[in-house]
Amino acid sequence: MSQQPRRIALLITELDDGGAERAFVRLATGLDRTRWQVAVYCLGERGPLVEPLEQAGLEVLSLIHISGAHET
Repeated sequence: MSQQPRRIALLITELDDGGAERAFVRLATGLDRTRWQVAVYCLGERGPLVEPLEQAGLEVLSLIHISGAHET
């Protein structure tokens, strides 16, 4: 009997090109998809490191857009 991948949410403040952000991308894209169903959440605006996440097939949601906090 095969198990379904476990859902996991990964959260980061932003996805700009910094050291912690690059490590986050390596972690998120390196998880075994047969074991983990990964969702990525970003507190701020979508940054340049969204691209490698989406190219790896991961869904990336910016919570600032969901909350409407970016509206003035």
